[in-house]
Amino acid sequence: MAEQKTLVTVKPVKVSEIVRKGMAIYEQLKSQLEREHWGKYVVIDPDSGDYEVAPTRTEALLKIRQRHPEKVFFSRRIGFLEKKRW
Repeated sequence: MAEQKTLVTVKPVKVSEIVRKGMAIYEQLKSQLEREHWGKYVVIDPDSGDYEVAPTRTEALLKIRQRHPEKVFFSRRIGFLEKKRW
C-alpha cells in the first residue's frame, strides 16, 4: 500500500508584517540578547513573542519549530545589523 502524505495548510502571511512584529519584539529583548548572546541567532514567533537563541539559525529554528510546528518566524543575527561594536 502506498504511503499517504499529509499536507500542512499555512495561512497566507505578509512578509512585511512578520518583519515589523519580529523587529518590535527584538527591540524589547535587544539589551538582554546583545549582552548575553552577541553573534548568535534569534528566531522569534511574531504572534506569541516566543523565541529561541542558538549558535546557528538552523539550530534555533529547529528548536522553536518543535513548539510551533506550523508557524512562520522572524530571524536575525543578534547585534550584527547595528553599528560596529568597537
